[in-house]
Amino acid sequence: MLISVCSLKGSPGVTTVAAGLALTWPGDDRFIAECDPSGGDLGSWARVPTQSTKGVGPLIRAVAQSSARPDLNDFIVDVYDWQGSAQQGRGLPVLLGLDNPDHVSGDPEGNWNRVARAIVTHPGVVIADAGRVQPAAQTQRELIARSAVVLVVVQPSIEQARYARARLPLLTSIRAGGGHDASTVRLVVIGEKPYHPSEFAGFLADAKVPTPVAAQIPFEPDKAGPHVVGAEPKRQRRSRVLGALAALAVALEAEFVEHPVENKEMTGAATA
Repeated sequence: MLISVCSLKGSPGVTTVAAGLALTWPGDDRFIAECDPSGGDLGSWARVPTQSTKGVGPLIRAVAQSSARPDLNDFIVDVYDWQGSAQQGRGLPVLLGLDNPDHVSGDPEGNWNRVARAIVTHPGVVIADAGRVQPAAQTQRELIARSAVVLVVVQPSIEQARYARARLPLLTSIRAGGGHDASTVRLVVIGEKPYHPSEFAGFLADAKVPTPVAAQIPFEPDKAGPHVVGAEPKRQRRSRVLGALAALAVALEAEFVEHPVENKEMTGAATA
């Protein structure tokens, strides 16, 4: 199952949400794929040394050299292998993002799209950090079209609501091309100021782009970002951010893993 986490404007906490879902997901059969075309953050957050054989960059080079479908497990690293003893034993497998976004520029062979196809067909649970949605980015369209659910991370401001009102129809159109209805595009609202999440969702509904709120995550900058990955287990258990994401993980697992959504074939899925 594929879950895509994205934003429509700015950086409201996409990587925090993706990492928190992976950390609290029921069961171990999951990993994060950093698919943001502008690059990934988890390697630096976890202080992982630059990898020459792991991550999206080496994977792109591998698919450029062979027509065979790659085994993603060969390119995934457990970022906690690089942490101290307090971090060991939990596991956070990640397909690390690009160190250099130029790796996907000028890609006539569509290698990055082949990576996207490998991700969406991988068994188990894949949580894709898709970054900020760019309408022209075909790779993001592939991921969004084929995901069981798309989580759009927003902050409840008028500015973000206006931007969401303009951009959410694009997401629902892409989802329709993948055989999904609009209800599988959902909001993850960070904080409750200046507007409560229900007010934010009401604004979108009034604008005829109703989008359900999947979760409200506390706005706690000192417990987000690198603090989600790097905190000691005792501190993580006390985190309100991770508590909210754990509840979301359980709800998603119950809805989409126990009763999986059937997808159409990849061919033509992202042509909307």
